[in-house]
Amino acid sequence: MTGQWFGTDMFQCPYRNVAGAQVNFHLLTGYFELSAGGMQNTKKSFWNTDKAVSAAKASNCVSIGGRDRADKFRQACAFIMHMTSGGARAGVQTGGDSINTLERLARLRDAGVISAAEFDSKKAQILSRL
Repeated sequence: MTGQWFGTDMFQCPYRNVAGAQVNFHLLTGYFELSAGGMQNTKKSFWNTDKAVSAAKASNCVSIGGRDRADKFRQACAFIMHMTSGGARAGVQTGGDSINTLERLARLRDAGVISAAEFDSKKAQILSRL
């Protein structure tokens, strides 16, 4: 809800279209930015009011206030990049790869990045391929 006083706007992008996800955080503030094909990825500023460079006005950015929130968005970045690299859509996995994937998913669940239901769904998918 970056830049919103009343109401909300929503930006959705399927994982297959994601080109990148980044957290740009400095001393106290920053932003999370999701990039996709056809989107110009330009340097943003948390404080700038110019729509072209304001993170608060960009539809693909979320303003971040506080180091703890920045850490959660970094975890979300890692999850998004894992999903876009085919980690969750990989074909056949070896037993070791499956265990590593389950461990990563468990850490994401424990950090609150994914829900227990999402974890259980992915776990069932991975175990069914073994």
